[in-house]
Amino acid sequence: PRDYANSPIITKFETIYPTPIRKKNIPQKEFLQTISRINEYLERAEKMTWTTCLEGCLGCLTFFSIFLCYKNTNKRIMEDLEAFIESENHRLYEKNGLRLLNPLYNGLLEIEFQIINENSDEEENGQGM
Repeated sequence: PRDYANSPIITKFETIYPTPIRKKNIPQKEFLQTISRINEYLERAEKMTWTTCLEGCLGCLTFFSIFLCYKNTNKRIMEDLEAFIESENHRLYEKNGLRLLNPLYNGLLEIEFQIINENSDEEENGQGM
């Protein structure tokens, strides 16, 4: 789940090691590193810099049409996050019968895993972690 300890505004996920992950033989260190990296991506995306301010101003001046031909900082970081999640799935989670889902798809509320049923091609959704 989300970690609201420091601030309800900052998007950050708790670095706890849930039992369902432990049962799938995912090493605790690897799992915690994945969550920490996701938190780093989200922190970078929310950081206010001169670039993000300039992008916002240019967006307003061009009625946001600039974003038809230019990817803003947040969009680029979210694409990097998507690529990181895919690489983690291939490297670690899919081998152990899980698939890490992008937290953007549930409004950044929680980290979710999909349980991959190895006996058939069907997949079932796992609970959020």
